[in-house]
Amino acid sequence: MTSLKSGHSEGEESIYMLPKWTNPQIFDLDHSCVIMKDRRVHFLFMRRSVLVNSQRECRNMSEVSKCLLEDFAVELMASVSADTLEMQDLAFGLLRDAYDRDSSVFVVGNGGSASSASHFVCDITKNAKPEHGRGLRATSLTDMSVLTAYANDVSYAEVFSRQLESQARPGDLLVVISASGRSPNIVEAVKTAQALGMRSIGLLGHDGGTVGHQVDVAVLADSADPGIIETVHLGMCHAFTRALRQHTASVPELASV
Repeated sequence: MTSLKSGHSEGEESIYMLPKWTNPQIFDLDHSCVIMKDRRVHFLFMRRSVLVNSQRECRNMSEVSKCLLEDFAVELMASVSADTLEMQDLAFGLLRDAYDRDSSVFVVGNGGSASSASHFVCDITKNAKPEHGRGLRATSLTDMSVLTAYANDVSYAEVFSRQLESQARPGDLLVVISASGRSPNIVEAVKTAQALGMRSIGLLGHDGGTVGHQVDVAVLADSADPGIIETVHLGMCHAFTRALRQHTASVPELASV
């Protein structure tokens, strides 16, 4: 399958050859014009059009694997809209402000999102730090001993909020990573952050769930597939790290120890 290309100017038309599909569905985003002719799809690029969701005729396991990988890549692209990118920019603004003010950033998540939380903190504390200067103060609240202590002695719904009460200060930043946006401990963490005078970012999925209406900035991966959502979230974390690295290197008066 030929991948969708970037860099098309407004009004430009491009044609892509597709593999043999059964019941293809074309999603029209940002008012772009999409015309289906035989196995050719004509895209009139006003901003962004994405081809998603196919059921194909695959003859063997090799073709099945290839189809699944291609579908995953296309669905991944479809889950990131212009709104997603706009909110991602706003979220980066909060991270950049936290660095400039020397505030702390706390990151939380459950399951695969807990892994993403730890991964994100590793990246922004190590890879976004200038060679000679201070980095961003960031902590993942996913330490197993602390989590299980609160889960056993208090409740799992409070494993993050209790840690924020002990460590966070007004003006600090909370980043929650959640595919559903409905996990009780994530909801409680955001409530506690609000009570403490913190700002908050949500890397969320689909409609954002309960948390989508609570955080200051909600960045949504528009998909119901947890694998797609988690992949988008990790990609966002890498983008944030790259942008933070550029920012910390560009402000030597702030980066100096």
